Amino acid sequence: MSLYFRIREGGATVFRPVEDAARRRLDLAPLADVSLRSGAVRPRGGAEIGAAEMAEIEAWIAARRARLAARAAEAPARAAEAMNEAAEWFRAAPAGPEAEGEAEALLMAMHDLRAAILRFRGGDGAGA
Repeated sequence: MSLYFRIREGGATVFRPVEDAARRRLDLAPLADVSLRSGAVRPRGGAEIGAAEMAEIEAWIAARRARLAARAAEAPARAAEAMNEAAEWFRAAPAGPEAEGEAEALLMAMHDLRAAILRFRGGDGAGA
């Protein structure tokens, strides 16, 4: 039976599923803590990690890192889509204080984004 990975910030806690046929239930025994940043695998509670389990953990680390990298690469496209949706929302002529509050928050976020992009490009904003 495969290991179960409970994802948390920066890694995961790995569990070994243990079938208890007498009680007809499945238990999850803590096996290890995994750090995505360093790749460290720390056994929990004196658990011994077998070679096949270690290979599964290492494969999970590689797959998780790839997935997070893909998400990060998609973030600017998602932000552009969200900005387009916001523009459409404002185009539909919202009324009231809710729209005014949202407008101010969006203008500040767009100002911050523009400044960050200009710093990334190495410009000071003149002529941009």
